[in-house]
Amino acid sequence: MLGTMLNRLLLLALLAVSSAQADTPLPPPGRHLVCSPSGSICADSDPQASVTKVISKSSGRELWSFKGWHRWLFVSEDGKSVVVGYQGMNLVPTDSALSLEVLHFYAQGRIVRTLRLDDLYESQSQLQRTASHLAWVHAVTVNRANELVLELVTGRKVAFSMATGQEQKLVRDGAYPSLNRTRYAYLDIFH
Repeated sequence: MLGTMLNRLLLLALLAVSSAQADTPLPPPGRHLVCSPSGSICADSDPQASVTKVISKSSGRELWSFKGWHRWLFVSEDGKSVVVGYQGMNLVPTDSALSLEVLHFYAQGRIVRTLRLDDLYESQSQLQRTASHLAWVHAVTVNRANELVLELVTGRKVAFSMATGQEQKLVRDGAYPSLNRTRYAYLDIFH
């Protein structure tokens, strides 16, 4: 009985801590490296230089670059494309219009497509409310078919070509291990 009560108190304490961290501010911009699922190609995003460079990890050679520092990046396995996610990651302000741009698809330094919330949802009411924001995506994965796979808050999964940003039929070839999978809980965007 005492053990059960302690377990319940521990669970409530964990939930309270998670809730307190729910919509905490993101850390300040800092240089970071994000790699493709296998780790062979990486994007080095530097806020001081305001540039993101795509590099071959084995040789250290720069393949291409594009302007700006970007917090949320997804790198294709072939190194020819990078997707830049919304600066607030999986959370958008509660007053966001469906015209809000949430993903930018780059191919060798040039933007090829911008994805907006209205490309994914019919109504703002479909987005999930958090403590102070709206969640628009649960998980983002780059799979073996070089698709960016989104698990939306509605439970629907949708795939986009990393190279073109065009929606395509989801290939069921299995995702890479969790190296390039970002999953979000409503209460903890750093999960």
